[in-house]
Amino acid sequence: MTVTELSIRRPSAVAMFFLAIAVLGIMLYQRLPVDLLPTMNWPMVTIVTTWPGAGPKEVETMISRPVEDAVISLNKLKTIRSVNRENASIVMLEFEMSANADVVMQETQRVITTIRAQLPDDADEPQILKADIGAMPILRLAVSSDMSDTDLFTFVDEHVRPRLEQVDGVGQVMITGAAERELQVAVDPERLATHGLSLEELNRVLASDNLDVPAGRLFSTSQDYTVRLTGKYQTLSEIELTRIPLADGTAIYLRDVAVVTDTVKSDRSLTRLDQASALGIQIVKQSQANSVRTSDRVRGVLDKIEAEYGSRVEVEVAQDVTVFNRNSIKEVQRNIAEALLTVALVLLVFLHSMRNSLIVLIAIPLSVVSTFITMKLFNFSINLMTMMALGTVIGVLVDDSIVVLENIHQWLKRGEDPRSAAIKGRNEIGLAALAITLVDVVTFLPIAFVEGLVGNIFREFSLVFVTALVMSLLVSFTVTPLLASRLNSAENIHGEKWMRGFARWFERQFGLLESLYKAILTWAIGHRLAVFSFATVAMIFSIALIPLGFIGSDFVPPMDRGEFAVFTGNAAWHDARREQRHDCAH
Repeated sequence: MTVTELSIRRPSAVAMFFLAIAVLGIMLYQRLPVDLLPTMNWPMVTIVTTWPGAGPKEVETMISRPVEDAVISLNKLKTIRSVNRENASIVMLEFEMSANADVVMQETQRVITTIRAQLPDDADEPQILKADIGAMPILRLAVSSDMSDTDLFTFVDEHVRPRLEQVDGVGQVMITGAAERELQVAVDPERLATHGLSLEELNRVLASDNLDVPAGRLFSTSQDYTVRLTGKYQTLSEIELTRIPLADGTAIYLRDVAVVTDTVKSDRSLTRLDQASALGIQIVKQSQANSVRTSDRVRGVLDKIEAEYGSRVEVEVAQDVTVFNRNSIKEVQRNIAEALLTVALVLLVFLHSMRNSLIVLIAIPLSVVSTFITMKLFNFSINLMTMMALGTVIGVLVDDSIVVLENIHQWLKRGEDPRSAAIKGRNEIGLAALAITLVDVVTFLPIAFVEGLVGNIFREFSLVFVTALVMSLLVSFTVTPLLASRLNSAENIHGEKWMRGFARWFERQFGLLESLYKAILTWAIGHRLAVFSFATVAMIFSIALIPLGFIGSDFVPPMDRGEFAVFTGNAAWHDARREQRHDCAH
């Protein structure tokens, strides 16, 4: 017994099987993350090490070179690039595209840990950052208020940031343009030298005095107490009255050699919205989070914050990247729906049967919904590539069902009953339908195994496309014959009654077109050299359009988001950047 015979004789089992797939696919679709592009394996690592007070030469000698010597042994390392600035070393590592970004990150962390003792003691811990396109902010907010800049930063840091960090899907909340409070100690070098002190000794005294130290425990018959010695500075005067011991046994106060001021950190960034000063907040989503839903959740929290503190602060969304993502995905989904309806309309025009159009309208969605299961199993997202795959495969999906339906229709014309026509029609054309599908599978499946950045982009396209193809073959062997055996009858062989007038007119016009095609084909067979020469010239001309510059090339097509950014910098800044950067290819 073939699959087709089983599906026709056991329609309930087939219906339950595909209904389960449809329900599961719809449920998983709602849980899939939404992004503009697929997640990419970008094997690039940046090592940032801060060394306060050091110049570019010292940074290069003491930090960048030891780091370069340590990481040069990493597997699949392609290039090393270093940028040495005042107070900071930036070492950028680029690996072969076949390298796994997570493994590269772990290996780099291991190597840097082994050389930490070789770096200056007063240098900060090296920060190892992985290149991640998904780590770009999805939301940029602007917070304005009548409060002072320092009070506004304190309010946002204590009341707004914690609530945003608790939102499901939010990975990081960054504050920009903040007037953060800072206590500055301006040391007088001459006075310091007069007392025989150095900056290092002064730093050591301040660090040792500004500590909360555990002092043990006290026990009683009913309770235990933990004792701590609170030594952190509470006021500006406490800092000024810090005692600094001298070599002769005497001591001076900090105010004797320095001036302590309560101020704000120097402006490294500035946030403005609509020509007014504001505090910026950038929201970065988690790597596997749904960007659209995360944005909606953040907006919901912002509405609650404005309802509670609307009289004190005003929060405005300056940029929402997910708006473009959402509109792009909706546009592709609309195109898929239009393609599906167009296919049904074309079938109605050519087959003159509403029943056959209905069969195809059922078969195609069943094949499409199954792809959501594959997307969930492989941790894919709803993005332009997966939606493009579904939009492209619509025209291919209909092939299997049309071939089977047309052959079933021919057996009905021969006088077979609908059930026998469905079985014989599918059995007769089954090998051809299988060959059609397998040709497409062997064409698109190898794309999933391509390595590098191109493979990262097109892997999701390939697997979604192939899944829909295989499912469409299964549907054409089961659901299509089942529905054809139930919906078709001898009475509607020549089409629906209300369409028979149109059907006769269409067949006459199609006959004229067929006669024209036969005439052209007869001429082409009789003039093979001319046809072959024309095809050869057309092929050569088409290929030549690329090297001649008529057709350009680019990594991705330009996209208009409806916004623009302006980057400025003076000539000296660009010259300094060029001098500080050097490439080391290994």
